[in-house]
Amino acid sequence: MKRIIILMALLIIFVGGCNKGKTEKSSYTVGLDPNKIYPFGIKEGENGEIAGFEHDLLVEIAKRANLKIDMIDSSFLQIISGVQEGKLDIGIGLISITNERKKTLQFSEPYMKSQVVILGNEENKLINEDKIIYGLTKGTYFKHIIENKKNIEIVEDIDTEVVIQKLLSKEIDYAILDRGIADIHIAETPILYKKEILREDSIGIAFSKNLPEQFVHKIDAIILKMKVDGSLDELKNNYKIDIKQEN
Repeated sequence: MKRIIILMALLIIFVGGCNKGKTEKSSYTVGLDPNKIYPFGIKEGENGEIAGFEHDLLVEIAKRANLKIDMIDSSFLQIISGVQEGKLDIGIGLISITNERKKTLQFSEPYMKSQVVILGNEENKLINEDKIIYGLTKGTYFKHIIENKKNIEIVEDIDTEVVIQKLLSKEIDYAILDRGIADIHIAETPILYKKEILREDSIGIAFSKNLPEQFVHKIDAIILKMKVDGSLDELKNNYKIDIKQEN
């Protein structure tokens, strides 16, 4: 397996070296959402410094690629729209790689896998089956997974924490979340439970279409190298992310 990954990394470097056109930049703006809960994106310290797994992953990639990056505190919606419009060069924040998003974004090699799940509240026994209310984070593609269901209402909020609070207060019947976020909320609040897995996803770093392909290939080669040398799994272990579910 490791031999295959190494060959893939070499191929990416070769293809990237052959790619001509757009030039790389001296500095890159990165949209990152630190308002998720631990471990993916957090703020810590008196000055509210951005931290978390995805922050540390990007810092390590930038170090290996010798890149200068400027991280900008952004909501998930701002990250997606910012990278699509070229206002941000890079976006990270549990962004699922989908064919629809590939039309307006470039994506890295996946750095983790996840699932889209429906989260329920054990104390909510009075769900009106004639109109089920689902809550989700604005900017995600989750709405498209369920929009063909009958007798539903979809409520979107910019902040995932607001979605969770609405689930706890029974303003919504179910929340649709990334599994990593759902698992942490379940651990903190036992009345929450996973009702259903909707689909599995690969998670990657998003890049503006304005960036050259060889730049993305360079990042891909680094992610593949981190998989081979074990540093990606080590980083996940540091944040207690279950790597068994990644393979």
